[in-house]
Amino acid sequence: QAVRKRYRAAIIDEFQDIAKISGAQSILRNALESLDLIPIIVMGSKQHLLSQVLAAPNAPMAFWGKDLNLQAIPYKEYTTYINERFKIRGLMIEESASQYLQNIMNRVPESINILCDHLLNNYNNIDLSPIEIDSAITKVVNNIAPRYESYLSNFTNNEGKLFSRIAKKSTVLEPMGKEFVSSIGITPRAVSKIIEKATDIGILSRSEKGYLITDPLFREFLKQYK
Repeated sequence: QAVRKRYRAAIIDEFQDIAKISGAQSILRNALESLDLIPIIVMGSKQHLLSQVLAAPNAPMAFWGKDLNLQAIPYKEYTTYINERFKIRGLMIEESASQYLQNIMNRVPESINILCDHLLNNYNNIDLSPIEIDSAITKVVNNIAPRYESYLSNFTNNEGKLFSRIAKKSTVLEPMGKEFVSSIGITPRAVSKIIEKATDIGILSRSEKGYLITDPLFREFLKQYK
């Protein structure tokens, strides 16, 4: 039993959402610190909310634990993995085509795997090129379009317009800038509120190149249908 306890761990996913619950951070910190013999792993995908919980000096959990930033899987390693899975159908993807596939899916593993699964089930005995990849993206998006249509119905017309515009531009460095605001016909104040809301719920992310649609397949849906 002592050996089993040594390998137990507490894992909390989407940890940043605790920022939205008043008073929860103090309670959780006390609870986690009472588990001093158990490894604790907290994970989150929304950096701006994580910073509010773990980096703000007055936050109850400020500087708790140690940081581990997960980087994108290296292109070559992912290409090797993809080709290992593709062998069963006689498929092959060269490094350049694999990088194209990974980049167009924003190097998001879930989206890459969805796209590769479609390729695996619809092609055999060929070297895959960007032509097949683009065709696969169109077909995957067509298959899940009703799901995204339903999801988009939860947002206002202005929110949908902003998401669509960002999707078509891939990234927007200054969404409150005069040029972008005038292109969608929404006031800067309204754009600011939409950006804040969309970032909090994970529809938008911010990179060094600007704001982008977090889910690359949702981005492709918006580009094709909106």
